[in-house]
Amino acid sequence: MKMIYPAPSTDFTNPLKHKELIGNYIVQTFEKFGVEVEIGTSPIPILKYYFYIYKKIYWLLFHKNYLLDRAIPVLKSSAKSISKQIENSDADFIFAFGTLPIAFLETNKPIYFITDGTFEVMNDYNPNYANVCEHSYKNAEMLENIGFSKARKIFLSSEWAIQSALNHYKVPSSKIVHTYLGANIPNSPSLNEVKQFIDERSKESINLILIGKNWQGKGADRAIAINKELINRGYISNLHIIGCKPPQDNIPPNVKVIENLDKTIPAELDEFQKILSNSHFMLFPTHYDTFGHVVCEASAYGVPTIAALTGGVGDAVKEGVNGFLFDYNEPDSIQKSADIILQYFNNPSDYEQLCLSTYQRYTEELNWDTIVSKMLKVIKEDLNIVT
Repeated sequence: MKMIYPAPSTDFTNPLKHKELIGNYIVQTFEKFGVEVEIGTSPIPILKYYFYIYKKIYWLLFHKNYLLDRAIPVLKSSAKSISKQIENSDADFIFAFGTLPIAFLETNKPIYFITDGTFEVMNDYNPNYANVCEHSYKNAEMLENIGFSKARKIFLSSEWAIQSALNHYKVPSSKIVHTYLGANIPNSPSLNEVKQFIDERSKESINLILIGKNWQGKGADRAIAINKELINRGYISNLHIIGCKPPQDNIPPNVKVIENLDKTIPAELDEFQKILSNSHFMLFPTHYDTFGHVVCEASAYGVPTIAALTGGVGDAVKEGVNGFLFDYNEPDSIQKSADIILQYFNNPSDYEQLCLSTYQRYTEELNWDTIVSKMLKVIKEDLNIVT
């Protein structure tokens, strides 16, 4: 079998440009299962720079958010280039991330895509989609409807996204397949390695980790508050925050911030793995999120997650299996988060069982091998390919 993965140069999932992100892991895993993969890409349209200026002017004049990634002429320009590649390709099917790369493709080849959210659920939920101008709103809704109609099967990572597809976009349920996302890590530890990580975690101090690129959005302040609550209760507690820059310099001494660790660089990957494997819990008190790849990554190391019950996070974290969910709008959520951490920190046997069930959740549901295998089975059945 052969597939073509449309990835415009402006697309953040482009596996040729972003080796550490989802597109590359999807492509690599399809290849691992014997699928030949061709990347359909395009140069950056000159129009993009025009619309970038247009976006700035729109904000200055109207104080509204023009969505550059939903600019129709830019998407059409990219799609025209990729459509030519598809026409000359012997690929059996097209597989993409989201509706944007496929909306304007001109092809008779079957199309499938995976995504973690719809525009409807992101609008006024994610700050990047706040205060959207009417023109962009109409464009975005049109693009979603076109993409959903073109795809033969749609793989959605959460019930949150599925309900939006069913109820808002009226997608037939026969098209939708509930499919989790996986851990974006090059290699995962074995069960024996995870057991060793658990055994070697400190019995004297609590080690916490938060991973994310947006300090405010991922709830770093909430994580610091949880860490402080543990200290106020008389425990030694340390927090690593990886991936984002703090908005101020007065970070508590027991909080260490590493603004960037690139998992494609061996030395930085080693540091990432060391910090994660030594952590007792990952904190994910995010303000908004469609799923949470970091939950998958933590689960791969047997690290349970304390997360916010928002967006699609409830599909990444199963209560009592690989973590716990809290509504951080509740006034006592910080205290309750600390309660859970201490309950398990002070009961090593219970903590070990929680860590092992966390790792099991990763091996059974939150890894790309399992996910791509499931999608490939659906695609083959849809194409009547007998193996």
